[in-house]
Amino acid sequence: MFIGAINTVLAWMGGTCAQGGADALLGGIFSLGAYVIGFTALHFSRPRNYWILNLLVPFAIAQTLFALRLAYGHFIEQVSACYVLTGIDEMDGREAAFSFLWLALAAVFLLGMALCFMQLRRRM
Repeated sequence: MFIGAINTVLAWMGGTCAQGGADALLGGIFSLGAYVIGFTALHFSRPRNYWILNLLVPFAIAQTLFALRLAYGHFIEQVSACYVLTGIDEMDGREAAFSFLWLALAAVFLLGMALCFMQLRRRM
């Protein structure tokens, strides 16, 4: 989970959009896999390991807001992913795919957290 979270932050901060390419956002594919593996492992772990989720709540909020901002920027304001990341308005052509990928990332992360919290509550 933390590897996926670090990869996500690197995609936000490390994207330069050189020549209009928002390729840093493709790192979300790796993060998606890391989230699924991490939440599955946490789901089957002991309840004492669930304190980790408290550290991830601010990250979950930030990731969800970024995904919503990216989708809103593309679908409503008709701006590029690079504009959302850096302020440079050069279309990449993959903005819709990036929007859906990052919305899926946020949904998987929030769903994983919710399922783990429900599992913890059931075990107590």
